[in-house]
Amino acid sequence: MAKLLNTSEIKACDASVKNKWNDAWPQKVVTVQLRQDNVDIKIGDHIKKIDVPGKAVCELCHDVINYGQKGVTSLLEYLFSASLVKVDSQAIFDEVDKFFTKHEIPWENLMSILMDSCNVMRGSKTGFETRVRESRAGHLLDIDGDSCHHIHNASKYFCRQFDRHVEGLHTTIFNDFKWSVDLRDMLKEICLILNIKYTMPDNMVLKALTSLDPTVKYHSKCATLLRKLPELVTNVLIDDKTDGYNAEVIKYHVDKALPATEKADGSRVRCDHYWAAVDKIKYPSLCKMVKALLSCFHGPQVESSFSNMGYTMDSKSNRMDIRTFSAIETVRYGQKATGKKSAAEIYEKGDVLHDIVDSTLCRKMRFAAKRHREAMEEEANAREEKRRRLDVAKSVVKSKKAHKEEEAKRASRSLKKHRENILRKLVERRKGKAKKARK
Repeated sequence: MAKLLNTSEIKACDASVKNKWNDAWPQKVVTVQLRQDNVDIKIGDHIKKIDVPGKAVCELCHDVINYGQKGVTSLLEYLFSASLVKVDSQAIFDEVDKFFTKHEIPWENLMSILMDSCNVMRGSKTGFETRVRESRAGHLLDIDGDSCHHIHNASKYFCRQFDRHVEGLHTTIFNDFKWSVDLRDMLKEICLILNIKYTMPDNMVLKALTSLDPTVKYHSKCATLLRKLPELVTNVLIDDKTDGYNAEVIKYHVDKALPATEKADGSRVRCDHYWAAVDKIKYPSLCKMVKALLSCFHGPQVESSFSNMGYTMDSKSNRMDIRTFSAIETVRYGQKATGKKSAAEIYEKGDVLHDIVDSTLCRKMRFAAKRHREAMEEEANAREEKRRRLDVAKSVVKSKKAHKEEEAKRASRSLKKHRENILRKLVERRKGKAKKARK
């Protein structure tokens, strides 16, 4: 157990501490109001230094106080702090009530409480402030400085009526500029040059795409947003006239013979399934635009393709051609679309001997094999043509055994040559010594 130190031992104990114990700290006085009088309490009356660097102990509750970082401020704050094992409104109220009773502080002196706006502190039924107001201090002023939580709660209540559409829009805009760092930096630079304030722009493309939802086809904003699509996506209706597209939008907006937006069981029809049922002869330009927009590759499929690459390509197939990998992934995504796990399940036959052979599958397999042979022959001819043009002899691939035998022979010749050099140097050295001896 730590022991109390005297003045001579304190300096050696706190040699490595940032804020060392000062002999003036125990004499520091804290003023506390008890009843109608102000009472001065010395820190040294309750807090003593122990033989641990940067630590002191309270003689009343035997808690250890760390003063190494904040110095005497830690000691002053400790006189008005309490540690709780279970933190709820009742435990906090009991601890504060105990403090007021212990120091004989009348509750009439408490005018207001400033705290966080969480339910534990400001709950209307069992919060700490409610307990104090009901049982101890009914005269409390209603003062709350936690404006951040109030703004959050007000915004949440306001947006609740829009079924999370407001939150979804802001989340989408945030993600666009979070992952498009180059776009955000370019926009900031333009705003800096023009001397205007930089703010997150509104994504008009995402707003216009909401008009493709079948449930808003008769909404007043639907036709307006659909007419803006050719201006935002300029690479779809290149040869088509915009006037014809606008006429189709108006006709679509008032057409009462459009496909249903709900199924028989009450569930909503998928957006792509709905537009697949729309009359393409009646709305050619509109369907062309919608098809281009709905075919945009989105969602987690992009990231999952990189994950699938780890399953397909490993250390043994790290030189796989991109066309081969693309073919494998096409087959894999086709299996996912059918909901079956293997090609055997997709083309399974009930009776192997008597069921009709799938002629289309056989024709595609023969065609794929033919294309593969032709591609291999073209690559081989291209390599031969390049070797002939560069006048490079065709290299003969050796086996591992032949390489090992060649390496062994090379090492044997090198060792033999090394021994001959050593022997020659020894002979020359002896001849030199013999000549010196004769002289």
